[in-house]
Amino acid sequence: MDIPTYPYDKEFKKNLHWRTKSYVDRFYRRRLRKNVNFVYSPSDESYIFGIQNIQATNGIDCSSIKLQRPRERKFGDLHFVSVANVSFWHGYDRIIRGMCEYYKSNPLKPVYYYCVGEWDALPELKKLVNELDLNSYVIFHETKTGEDLDKIVDGCDIALGSLGNHRKGLYADSALKNRETVQEVFLLL
Repeated sequence: MDIPTYPYDKEFKKNLHWRTKSYVDRFYRRRLRKNVNFVYSPSDESYIFGIQNIQATNGIDCSSIKLQRPRERKFGDLHFVSVANVSFWHGYDRIIRGMCEYYKSNPLKPVYYYCVGEWDALPELKKLVNELDLNSYVIFHETKTGEDLDKIVDGCDIALGSLGNHRKGLYADSALKNRETVQEVFLLL
């Protein structure tokens, strides 16, 4: 049985629909040992739900990934991007708070963050950006794919993965997205 993320209990949202799904999941996982010989997961745990875990990491075919076109840099500016179904464990509030501290210190070079995607944590991030007065530096985009997404990514220097997996009790990660967005980064600051 493949378990792509473990532990995952904290991923369940707090509304009734998701609490019900969590209850059903916890009920049936206790019975897995009767029918499952091994679990396949990137988790560092030796056993998951009492079943031996075959530890593995995700992999990708590098030849299938379009290379980023380097952007023309201006005055040492720096552009970050994240692409996700934005949830609390992505921790993007951390980069926003970090940018606030950076801009308080009278920086010489502009830093921008492009948050691409939608989901339940997005309203809180937008509220935080408004409260910290970073609307000129944090740009939100709805979900993008294909060439529309490539244009945004090509304009950036650093792609962010999840910055808050610890919030859901996850301390090892094998996310495909992180592996697919590895790029050469030239920081000419």
